[in-house]
Formats: sequence, C-alpha cells, structure tokens
Amino acid sequence: MNNRTKMVLLVLTVIFGLGFAFYGFLMTESANPETAVRKYVFLQRHPIDALKIQVAKTGMYNKRNSEQYFVEGYFHKGKEIKFFYLRLNSRGWFVSSVEGP
Repeated sequence: MNNRTKMVLLVLTVIFGLGFAFYGFLMTESANPETAVRKYVFLQRHPIDALKIQVAKTGMYNKRNSEQYFVEGYFHKGKEIKFFYLRLNSRGWFVSSVEGP
C-alpha cells in the first residue's frame, strides 16, 4: 500500500470511530436531567435549540413517578414545548414524556 491509501484508511477509521462514539453518547441515558433534555431536543432535529434552551426543575411529579422540568426556548412544529417529564433509572436520566403550553 502506498502512503495515500494508508492516510485515507486512517482518516476513515477515525471518522467511523468518532461517529460510533457520538452515536453511543446520544443513545444512552444521561448523568443529569439537563443533559437528558438537551439530547432529546437534539435528536428531534433541533440542534440549535439544544444549545439555547434553559432547563429548570419545578419540583412537581406526575402519576408515573416522573419529575417535571420547565424548558424555555424549545419550539416543535411552531409550538413551544415547555414541560418535560424525566425519569431516573439505574443507567441515568431519560425523557419519558413532553407537554406543550
């Protein structure tokens, strides 16, 4: 193999390795509620909103033992989604449901 082929293989290996690591990060539960909300927003195809949103705990719980969080700055299909319900399991935090205004 010549040097150019080796370089192309190295670059492709690095790209695929980083891609798999990023995919693994997005598909696992989060260490804290804010990160869980940001991942959810990012995966809903709103990467800019994921950086801009503000997350605050409300101290309320719903019937399924989920904690309610108030989120400012996330719009989906023209409507602002303000309430996220998160649950904590043995692997971390995840979004269990969302509610509009």
